[in-house]
Amino acid sequence: MAKTIAMSSSGKIVMVPSKNNAVAHVETVEPGPTEFILFDNNSPNGDADGLYFSLDTASQPIDVKVFWGDGNSDEKLNDSDQSYNHIYTSAPLDRAVSLRVDDFTLVQQVLINSPWGLNYVTHVYTGELTPTRFPNLTLFNVEGNPGLGAVDITPMTGLETCNVDTCGLSVLSLTGLTVLSDLSARSNSLTTLDVIGTNLQTLNAQFNSLPSGEVDQILMDLDTIGRTFGNVNLSGGSNAARTSASDAAVISLTGKSWTVTTT
Repeated sequence: MAKTIAMSSSGKIVMVPSKNNAVAHVETVEPGPTEFILFDNNSPNGDADGLYFSLDTASQPIDVKVFWGDGNSDEKLNDSDQSYNHIYTSAPLDRAVSLRVDDFTLVQQVLINSPWGLNYVTHVYTGELTPTRFPNLTLFNVEGNPGLGAVDITPMTGLETCNVDTCGLSVLSLTGLTVLSDLSARSNSLTTLDVIGTNLQTLNAQFNSLPSGEVDQILMDLDTIGRTFGNVNLSGGSNAARTSASDAAVISLTGKSWTVTTT
């Protein structure tokens, strides 16, 4: 179900479906300047499914409040342990979740992934995760959300590390991510990946659907970027084998102490 973020007549932020979609559930969120991220959780197996996410602040205490989308909320005040796990006990399955944090500058990592298995996040609204509001955000991790068909990481221009493994992505833009050095995008459905303009030293795009021309171009672009002691893995799944077009790039990369793995 497509969603739009809107302001209600009462001044509360709400998640509403797009035109012609029925409303399953709308979670109202108290307005405030510190609200920063919203996402949808759609549990396919009913009430047994939960949601896990965490923030990393390098052990600095912050205040965080989470609205789970089912009428419940959790709050941790002056706490450096910002890990959350919520089990849903009632329908509906499609829920809008939002977070509020009191000090943007302390958040270094946002992780919407579970150490115990899959999450069921279907949308992540990242428009406010910018260096203006989150100057020290360097890591974004949504690994293990197979229902996540798209995610825009381009607002996070301070990102150094990104993990989108085992999502449902067919496209991933890296535009403007000039300090991104580590990207893991395994087990998606990517058919293209433009890495030029980044600072990649580690790239894992195993088990995608990259054609041979794209594999060649990625290797040539990584060589152009110029990092040393790197690692790139473009093997497995429906990724095609590289061609002789990337021979020179592979020779150059291995000469710069890269490990290069392709199908």
